[in-house]
Amino acid sequence: MPPLEFEHATAAEIEALPRESSLFIFTVGAFEDHGPHLPVAMKVIEARSLATRTAEFIEREMPSWR
Repeated sequence: MPPLEFEHATAAEIEALPRESSLFIFTVGAFEDHGPHLPVAMKVIEARSLATRTAEFIEREMPSWR
């Protein structure tokens, strides 16, 4: 199951998560010029990808966590 994405979750979905086994990962990344070959939000894209892979790893290795 893919991780629950906070910005797409409803308040009811978040409230229903078990408090003792839920982890929120908030990403932060800079918007900066990387030249004409990369998007301005490259750091944000990288941070989101890393957070998603981390969440997938946690859910796979610790199935009771979300």
